[in-house]
Amino acid sequence: MPQYARPCNDVTVGSWTTTPLWQKLDETVRDDGDYISSPTNPTTPTNNCEIKLSTVSTPSNRLNHILKYTYRKSASAGRTINVTVKLLQGSTLIKSWTHTNISEVWTQETQTLTEEEANQITNYGDLRVRYEPSYSGTGSSRSCQWSWCVFEVPKASTGMGLTVIPL
Repeated sequence: MPQYARPCNDVTVGSWTTTPLWQKLDETVRDDGDYISSPTNPTTPTNNCEIKLSTVSTPSNRLNHILKYTYRKSASAGRTINVTVKLLQGSTLIKSWTHTNISEVWTQETQTLTEEEANQITNYGDLRVRYEPSYSGTGSSRSCQWSWCVFEVPKASTGMGLTVIPL
């Protein structure tokens, strides 16, 4: 049975709204009606936000480490928004993904780490996800929005290699 690390605390809020940010992202079942928004002014230096994930036990293996998240632009047309999503352990980058010219339709991404990438994780109690939007072009200001996030890892290691067989 997999373990799930969900948002549990704000690390960096910047100019994102509405705080606490993590409470809008931590649903067990994705809910796009409950989300956070970046500032709409592309010259604002506080466009990034970072959320701490809940602690999970060290998994039994380094396969099937899956980050799922959603994003969209607040309205169609207007400025182009790109967003880079980063999985971090503390300040150490584990992996990042960039999505260009995002649309106003909620988009869910499912990102699976390679075994090499998952091997970089040494502390499953200090994982974070950071959203870094960037803006270009002309037209009406828009915000980047984020509604849900979960990090799935395999079941915890038993430490003894025992398998429990139900009676």
